[in-house]
Amino acid sequence: MFKKALKLAGFGFIVGIAVFTVISAFTYKETPVPSEFVEKVGSFRAAYLIQIALSGAYGALCMGTTVIYDAEKLPLSVMSLLHCVITVSTYIPLSLFLGWSDSPVNTLITTCIQVAAYFVIWLIMFLRYRKEIKELNEMNNKKDAEDDGK
Repeated sequence: MFKKALKLAGFGFIVGIAVFTVISAFTYKETPVPSEFVEKVGSFRAAYLIQIALSGAYGALCMGTTVIYDAEKLPLSVMSLLHCVITVSTYIPLSLFLGWSDSPVNTLITTCIQVAAYFVIWLIMFLRYRKEIKELNEMNNKKDAEDDGK
């Protein structure tokens, strides 16, 4: 499981950088880094590199911790909640530090969007698994009926 987490984290690092690049290209008009963060760091280059590194690290965390879903002993709701808490509780200080959000209110809005997305994903997975279980039960009942008929 550790190797799988590392592989996922490596992929997540790349995805995190890509997502940062795309979002920053459409969010910040003059530079790909919030000007407040450049002022805080003192150099555009340093601010940009820090943003890239931390975006990659956040992506690695988000993807690497998806191994939580491999724990078959936990209910889907618990696994989803645990992953959500890890990613959201990391996002909040990161977004405030890097200037991704210009105010705590915007951070709260983004956090609520993330939590809503988790709920939608959980609901989709729950409905999908419920459908699969129903189909498996029907197949099992049909097989049992055939076996009883022999």
